[in-house]
Amino acid sequence: MMWDKPGTARTMTPTHSHTGTVVGRTKMLVLGGVKGELASAEISVLNTDTMKWIVPQVKGMERPPVRHGHATCAIREKLFVFGGTTADGTLLNDLWIYDQDVLSWTYVTCFGNLPSPRRGSTLCATEDGRRLYIFGGNDGERALNDVLFLELEKLSWTLLPVHVGALPEPREDHVACILSKYLIVSGGTTQGGSKRLGDVQVLDLYSPRWECLDDGSYTASLPWLRCRAMYTCFFGNKLFTLKPSMHERLWELQVMELALPEDIERLRHSKKRDLGLNERLELSDEGVIGVSSLELSWRPPTKNAERIERYKLMIATSTGVVKDVYQGRDTRFRITGLKSNTEYILCVKAIYDDGSFIWSESKAYTTKL
Repeated sequence: MMWDKPGTARTMTPTHSHTGTVVGRTKMLVLGGVKGELASAEISVLNTDTMKWIVPQVKGMERPPVRHGHATCAIREKLFVFGGTTADGTLLNDLWIYDQDVLSWTYVTCFGNLPSPRRGSTLCATEDGRRLYIFGGNDGERALNDVLFLELEKLSWTLLPVHVGALPEPREDHVACILSKYLIVSGGTTQGGSKRLGDVQVLDLYSPRWECLDDGSYTASLPWLRCRAMYTCFFGNKLFTLKPSMHERLWELQVMELALPEDIERLRHSKKRDLGLNERLELSDEGVIGVSSLELSWRPPTKNAERIERYKLMIATSTGVVKDVYQGRDTRFRITGLKSNTEYILCVKAIYDDGSFIWSESKAYTTKL
């Protein structure tokens, strides 16, 4: 693994407490922060195709105040900006939108239970673009671990109460993202910036419940970590963690891949198919079909297959006549004496040695003309 500096890249003015947000498919917007000793409200845009920086000519008179320690996220071509600290140290809880398509700023008037002014929080958008979620930060007196969401249609803030699971340690300067119905939070600092966190916490947004995926104990073995440096970032469903050596060189890059419950279930079924495993009794989708015959096979469930004493194959016509055409231990049978160009409904029953049984789903087959 190697770092590469594109030949077209230029060195930006050293900046801290800014944000970098991917907007659209090919742009990263860097906003605000402190350059030297001055807070900024400047936007710089990196085109990831050409690897060139530009400073857009923003239209209109409406502009957010300079700030650092703010939070940002993107929905399509729009950048949402929340909170932070002004040049004179005033904490903010305002919301602004920068539209990359028209190069203009808009101040958003919000209602409801507004978040307290804060710095170092995270702002995340749901995948459908209907809500923004804020987690944590620092209100000037202490680190926070509250969760609030904004309904973008109503522009109303709501505090999300969470009473299940252990609450994450209050923090600021962390990272967060939303995957499906889960808010995932990692890292940050607490105790006034004196304690570095490396844990990974997950909040179910539909049935609010916190769960710790990783306690981040690795930070204890790296006492040289800088408290307000950023060592983690999300990309898609992966969390990347940079672990530096004591000489501030890259020592290890840890990648955590986050799989959702539905992904795990899909992978589990895929693996079983690859291994030839089957959870159900299934008729084959295709058979050897003739003018007056059908030859079909079926697959027993892998579990307890050795306990199946016999199978019973049932056939039904469109007139409603049902009869069994086969009983035995084989998993393949040829039915003869059928009418041409006629649809038949079939299912198979597996009978176990203790008298219990299971049915397959019914499937339709049509004889040839």
